[in-house]
Amino acid sequence: MNLEEDLGEEKGDRTHPRDGPTTPLEAAFPAQASDDFVPRDPPRSTTKGRAKSRRYKSALELHPKKKNKCTQCQSTEHTAGVCPLRLL
Repeated sequence: MNLEEDLGEEKGDRTHPRDGPTTPLEAAFPAQASDDFVPRDPPRSTTKGRAKSRRYKSALELHPKKKNKCTQCQSTEHTAGVCPLRLL
C-alpha cells in the first residue's frame, strides 16, 4: 500500500492548490478570455525641472546659430586648431 492509495487519490486526480482562485476577488470575478482587451499606456508622471514651453516662437525670437570661425584667418571653414596658416 502506498501513500496515494491511503489518500484515496489516483495519479491523474492531483491538482495544485494554486490551480483554483487564490483570493476572494478572483473567486467572485473569474478571469475572462477577451479578444477586445487592449492594454493602455500608464498615465504620465511629472518630471523634475522647469517645464518646457509649448508655444511656437515668432521669427523675431528665433536667431540663427552663430557659425564658429578661425581666430587666425577669420574663415568659417575651419577653426584655429587646424588652420593652414598656423601650420606654416
